[in-house]
Amino acid sequence: MSPEHPAGRATVLRPAADTPAGAPSGAAADGGADTTEVRPGDVAASWCAWFAGADLADEPDLALDLLTRRPTRGEGPDARRAAAHDEARLHLLAGRPADALAALARTGTTTLPAAPADRPRTALLAACLAAAGDAQAYRWLLAGLHGGEWAAGWQAAYLVGAAAEARRDPDTADEMWTRVVALHGIRTRHTLPRAATARVAGRDRADAGACAAAAVEAAALLETAPDGA
Repeated sequence: MSPEHPAGRATVLRPAADTPAGAPSGAAADGGADTTEVRPGDVAASWCAWFAGADLADEPDLALDLLTRRPTRGEGPDARRAAAHDEARLHLLAGRPADALAALARTGTTTLPAAPADRPRTALLAACLAAAGDAQAYRWLLAGLHGGEWAAGWQAAYLVGAAAEARRDPDTADEMWTRVVALHGIRTRHTLPRAATARVAGRDRADAGACAAAAVEAAALLETAPDGA
């Protein structure tokens, strides 16, 4: 994962910035028996690290699995709402807009306002509706890219990129994934192949040299990918 990758994508129980990588709290490092008492707080802290790690690595199915196993004891309505929004976003990235909309419905988020707004949660609903086939929601989402602080961020590029893929709008999807990698430095198994594909798709097909350069640049992008991309 690129060091430039923005931290804190997960909105549920964000881990501390200095949470160490490795086995969950209480696990034996050498594989032997571990007699350390695991406190509830240790379990919650360990879950935070694993969930945030899966989310930042763009592994939506793993992150969703972890989300369903989160510690819920004492969870208030705000935390449940945040978890539902995380669930919707992850389902959208995994290509399941119907499941994403079902998660949002649990929070009462079902209707778009009359005009585009610079609000991430409203944009998430628009992206999910657009991915599910709502052409008006897609227009609403694209209109939101033309202004506001949110429009310039990586969150906007992710939502629009996912919706554009579902809408079979390759030009918009290519633009968004290129932005994610080139402007925001997010280099994961999800973003890099898409940015490389966009580079090849945008080549000048009438220029053999330009075609070769596009292929070389796409290959160079993939060489920076995490293992298994």
